[in-house]
Amino acid sequence: MDPQRVKRVGDVEIFDGVALTVVGDVILTLWHAPARLARMRWLGGHLDRLVLQQPGGVVVVQLILPSSSPPDRETRAEAEAIIRRHPKALRRLVSVPLGDTIWTQLVRSIMRGMMVILGRASLHVVVGTPRETVERVREVATGATPSATEISAAIGRLYAAMGVDEKVAGAVA
Repeated sequence: MDPQRVKRVGDVEIFDGVALTVVGDVILTLWHAPARLARMRWLGGHLDRLVLQQPGGVVVVQLILPSSSPPDRETRAEAEAIIRRHPKALRRLVSVPLGDTIWTQLVRSIMRGMMVILGRASLHVVVGTPRETVERVREVATGATPSATEISAAIGRLYAAMGVDEKVAGAVA
């Protein structure tokens, strides 16, 4: 990964079509570009560092725009390796497909299949809106987990950094 390709907008980092921010023990991503190996490795590096800082585990939220596309075989293998590296640290993985019903079902099927193969299906949830994301994160909250307001604000910052219209992607407030 070329560090020169990483752009910062406040506390949001953007790498090649993927935005990321960390709030407490939650890592939030917004996928605008297709899920590919370099992007997944970049995300994995952030997750590796956050896990070291959060002994109570972490929550990963991935908001996935229809402009993204499912991971190819190499990228799926990398995603599986990332999850395997942290068998006890990952408390929940929340996927938020931001699109129509077909897109939602595609994301649900791919993620469900991967998590079943890894034996981690109980950790993964697919929600329909960013608002539901906040609820699902708070269900597994620890003392390090941000408030509902902070999570909503972080999602808003991801949208703003990527120039995504909240009306199109889904309001969080």
